[in-house]
Amino acid sequence: MKKVIAIAVALTALGTGQVFAQAKNFEGLNLGANLEFDHGTLGATDGSSGTGHKTGLGLQAQYNWAVNNQFLLGLGVSTGTGHRNAGSYASGVGAYTKDRMAVDLMPGYAIDNKLMVYGKISSISAKALSDDGSSTATAHGTGYGIGLRGLIDNNTYWQAGLDTNRYRNVGFATGTSASLKDNVFSVGVGYKF
Repeated sequence: MKKVIAIAVALTALGTGQVFAQAKNFEGLNLGANLEFDHGTLGATDGSSGTGHKTGLGLQAQYNWAVNNQFLLGLGVSTGTGHRNAGSYASGVGAYTKDRMAVDLMPGYAIDNKLMVYGKISSISAKALSDDGSSTATAHGTGYGIGLRGLIDNNTYWQAGLDTNRYRNVGFATGTSASLKDNVFSVGVGYKF
């Protein structure tokens, strides 16, 4: 038993030197692009409910500050390009959101010198198509998520995340209001300056 404890103490001591620089490796401005696999859902006062799937491109810009040796705080903006399907209204018109924009607060924890886990809280907005297909209205909401970021070298990184975006009820000129939600799995790459 004493040998096991001695080995554990020795391994811990060997790893301690690397701990101090972990968060600094992720600090700074970064730009990224993600392939987003989106699953949208719809509920509307016209009796509509449905789901839709779409793959699209997501772009992000973020700045990370190292708070201490392991914790980071990131602040950034992100956007989802293209239409994100959410099923169809009772009228037969396809429901979707487009032009999603978000301001993201992303606290992170550096597991080691090359890997970070992060959380995300976002204030989001997007255009939602009306149930008669003639116009769009701006939908606002909140998002939250989790993810991993790994350094490939000193500047390039890979990223994978899972986000949920919920839009508050959006009203249309037809009198219908809709509630939209997206679950997004993303994988991507980025560059840290």
